[in-house]
Amino acid sequence: MSAPRSGGGFAAALPTPDSAGPPPGLDAFIGELSDLLDAAAVLTDPVAREAAATPWRGAVGRTPVVLRPADTAAVAEIVRSAARHGVRLVPQGANTGLVEGSVPDRYNRMAVLSTDRLDKRLEIDPADRTAVVGAGVRLSALNEALAHHGLSLPIDLGADPSIGGMVSTNTGGARMIHHGDLRRHLLGLEVVLANPPGAVLDELRPLRKDNSSPKVGDWFVGAAGRFGVVTAVALEVSPLDRDRATAFLVPADDSAAVAITVALEDSLGSRVRAIEAIGAEALQ
Repeated sequence: MSAPRSGGGFAAALPTPDSAGPPPGLDAFIGELSDLLDAAAVLTDPVAREAAATPWRGAVGRTPVVLRPADTAAVAEIVRSAARHGVRLVPQGANTGLVEGSVPDRYNRMAVLSTDRLDKRLEIDPADRTAVVGAGVRLSALNEALAHHGLSLPIDLGADPSIGGMVSTNTGGARMIHHGDLRRHLLGLEVVLANPPGAVLDELRPLRKDNSSPKVGDWFVGAAGRFGVVTAVALEVSPLDRDRATAFLVPADDSAAVAITVALEDSLGSRVRAIEAIGAEALQ
């Protein structure tokens, strides 16, 4: 697990402010966006701010405003305005991560840009086994829709992250041993760039084989929002596993756990779908 990185967003092509407290242009930034966007997109009430600044582990940051754009155009407006007024943005998906990369620091100077309203787009091509979804769509919602077609995005983990957040952290999960991480399933992205501020990179082509040009979108996988905000994702999906058997094993030590993993792969090969180690502290 990587080290905590609270407030891992971007300054919309501007230097990160060194001083604590809100930046001088914050009020103008909030006022401008209040005029440009709908009422649900700009939240300054304490309850919304506290919720957005509190991760699962409970270490609380502070934010002066929570931004909830409803589409890619609104995300672009926010990024351009942040660049004009020198306001740092922290992109946030479902806020289920454990390394604090989606929460602001404690100095009340970072605006949280939530992608939770980017959840309307969910297009499935059963014949091609692909899906194009908004960044705010949850993994559970995508898999529920895919299940009607006998398909799934076979990444399994305890949380219910957003698809955009999974791209930004390159989520793996318990099935990574067989199905790989998010990068392995990624076909394309739509991203609002930090530099130039508000420009839209559209590589949202759900093609399994595409050698027409280099794919810049790969820079955003695992980048935790440093270079821009993921707004939509094209994915390769897989047939649902029809048969399964589960075993709970208690190895004597770490070396035994590794030996068991190797033995299972040697004997069962690609039929091993998932392996997850759980420490004693997590079970208590």
